[in-house]
Amino acid sequence: MKEWGNPPSAAEDVLGIVFPADKSFLDDTWGAVVTYEQAGYIADKDANSTDYNKYVEEVQKGEDIENEARKKDGFPSIHLVGWAQAPSYDPARHYLIWARDLRFSGEKDDTLNYDVRLLGRRGFLSVNLVSKMPQLASVRADAASLAAAATFDPGSAYSDYKPDTDKKAAYGVAGLVAAGLGLAAAQKFGLVAVILLFAKKFLVLIAAGFAAVAAWFRKRFSRAN
Repeated sequence: MKEWGNPPSAAEDVLGIVFPADKSFLDDTWGAVVTYEQAGYIADKDANSTDYNKYVEEVQKGEDIENEARKKDGFPSIHLVGWAQAPSYDPARHYLIWARDLRFSGEKDDTLNYDVRLLGRRGFLSVNLVSKMPQLASVRADAASLAAAATFDPGSAYSDYKPDTDKKAAYGVAGLVAAGLGLAAAQKFGLVAVILLFAKKFLVLIAAGFAAVAAWFRKRFSRAN
C-alpha cells in the first residue's frame, strides 16, 4: 500500500492481491486487489437506469478538500479525469464493471482503476485491477477472465436469495458505484448505509507511478548486489 501511494488503512480487510503469473508490484503490470463485503443482497433494478456521469461530477467537486488531506499525509494529489469505461451491469451473470481514469500529480501516465463487483446472495466480491491507462485494452480482457473465474459456493449465489429470510442491503447497484467512487459521492446522494459500510476504508485503492517505483527498487537492489 505504501509503495502504491496509499495510507496503510487501505489494506484493511483485503483478502489478497492477484498479479499475472511471474509478476509482482515491482513490474509494469496490473495488480488485482480482492475484498469481500457481507453487505446483504443488493437489488439491481437501478443498475442500468442511473446517470453515472453525475457521480463523476460530484467527485470532482470535492477533490480539493480530499487532496489537501492527502498532501498533509504525504500522498500525491489525485484528479478523477473521468470514466475509462462507464459502469455497466450484466443481469445474467450479476456482475458490475466500471473503470476510472485517475491522474496523479507528477506522473506521466494516468492510473487505471478497473473495478469488478460480483453480486452474491449475502454480499459482493470486489476485484479492483490497478494499472496504467495505456494498458486499458489488456486489463479489460484480463478483468473479464477474472470475473468469469470467480464463482460463489452453491447456496450463496445471487439467484439463491430468499426474500423472506435474507438480509437486504439498503442500497442498490447505483449506490455500490457511488461508494466505489468515494465517500463524497456517497454522501451527496444520501447513501448513509454505504457510508457506514465503507467508512473504515479509504475507498480508492490506487497505484501511483508503477514505473517510478519499479525503477527505484531495481536500482536499489542492483546496488546491493
